[in-house]
Order: sequence, then structure tokens, then C-alpha cells
Amino acid sequence: MTKDPTQPDTLMGNDPITGGGRESSEATAKVAKVDGPLTYSATSFGKAVGLSKDSIRSLIRQKRLKALKVGRRWVIPRSELERFMAEIEALQIEPFATSQTQANG
Repeated sequence: MTKDPTQPDTLMGNDPITGGGRESSEATAKVAKVDGPLTYSATSFGKAVGLSKDSIRSLIRQKRLKALKVGRRWVIPRSELERFMAEIEALQIEPFATSQTQANG
């Protein structure tokens, strides 16, 4: 069987992390679920959540976002994006029209 260059090694059974098993391995399944980058710059994180890079840097200074300093750059892990988005979702209030419609219902 020849390797398709467009497919990652995990699909061909050559995964160096799990020792080469097919996707039945739990570790391989976790690797296959990875979507998007593992880390974000302040700019790319800001674009993802709709804030400026200065706002993101401010949240980092306030310790409201976990980030690592790599040289002169701040690097924010994807897990922080997921946590931050969940926090924003939990804080959002229903639009007034929806609440009023339900009350008059």
C-alpha cells in the first residue's frame, strides 16, 4: 500500500506516538480530533473572539487569560480559547425581544 501524501501518518498506521496502530487506538483518536492551531498569537486570538490585540494583551496582564511569553511574543493555548468562549457564552443575556415574547407567550 502506498502512502497518500495528502493524508497524515496516523491514517496509514504509521503513528510514531502510538506505535503504529490504526485509528482504533484511543491516543490516535484524540490526535485526529485536533482542529485548528494549538496556540494563538494575541492578534489571532483577538480575531477569533472579536477583540483587539491590545484588549487580549490587557486580559493577559490582568491574568484573566493564561499565556506564555516566547521571546517577545505572547502565545495563548487553544484550551484558553475554548475556556474563554465558554465563559463568554455563559455570560450572554437573551435579547430583550426574545425575553418579552416568552413572557407574553
